[in-house]
Amino acid sequence: MSEIKKNWALIVGLLLPILMVGVFYAVPYITGIFVANPQYDFLYSNNDYSYGDNASIKDLKVVNNFLVLKIKNPSGRPQKIPSIYRCDVKTMKSHQINFTDLDELKPYEKKEFILKEISVKELNQSAIAPDGYELKKPDNFSFMGGLFFSERNKALFALSKNGRVIPIKTSLHASYYSTHFLGWLIP
Repeated sequence: MSEIKKNWALIVGLLLPILMVGVFYAVPYITGIFVANPQYDFLYSNNDYSYGDNASIKDLKVVNNFLVLKIKNPSGRPQKIPSIYRCDVKTMKSHQINFTDLDELKPYEKKEFILKEISVKELNQSAIAPDGYELKKPDNFSFMGGLFFSERNKALFALSKNGRVIPIKTSLHASYYSTHFLGWLIP
């Protein structure tokens, strides 16, 4: 006991940094408790940027409560059609939407597809959802998460609002830069 009294400054000096790290690590989780869950699913696409130009999405709009997607191949050679994914915010998992049997578009070809498995009133293409959530890439998640190699670093991106960060699980082996946000689905 006398050793503790004698070295109290050393003990406080060792415990204080550990306590501060714990506090900084806990703050994002504590603030997340007070932020409502996300309400709006969203769509994103993924292109294979391994070579040259790729077929790209030129227009996405709602017609008769279904999404209509226009894709164009700007190249003089066949190009892969981008994959479209829907993120379900209740489960925080993404799944691919199968909208065509085609793998690629012919040179300079334009195609229009109807995404029949998605019925919505509106597609909001603004960066921030009506409920206030925003899509972020991994390097914007948090300093402490990156420092301790948290599960967040394994996600392609996350939803963020008022300090709450929710990683999104994907099956993609793609970089953030080949993934493009398409819009929030308004039921």
